[in-house]
Amino acid sequence: MTNLTVPNAWVFFMLGFMNYIPAHGSIGAAICAFKESQTLEEKAEVTVFLRLAAQSGDDAIKAAYAELDPITYQHLPYLEPIAAMHIGFWEAWQKCP
Repeated sequence: MTNLTVPNAWVFFMLGFMNYIPAHGSIGAAICAFKESQTLEEKAEVTVFLRLAAQSGDDAIKAAYAELDPITYQHLPYLEPIAAMHIGFWEAWQKCP
């Protein structure tokens, strides 16, 4: 398994995660709104990350987030089960235009 690297664009989405959901009504709608606002390069990076994360276990995903600087890491939302959440994120990402 390749080491996961969390793209900066995804970090910013996760930092604003709790704001996106009320603003857009669902995780899927929030992810689509986020995807629409990204550059092609950012979309490509997030696509690779989410695809790999959806195939990874909790430990690999937690390790990827733990590689972020400590201040950023401590401000990310606590999502459990993390692997299942990333499968859902990947499925929603794929459904977005």
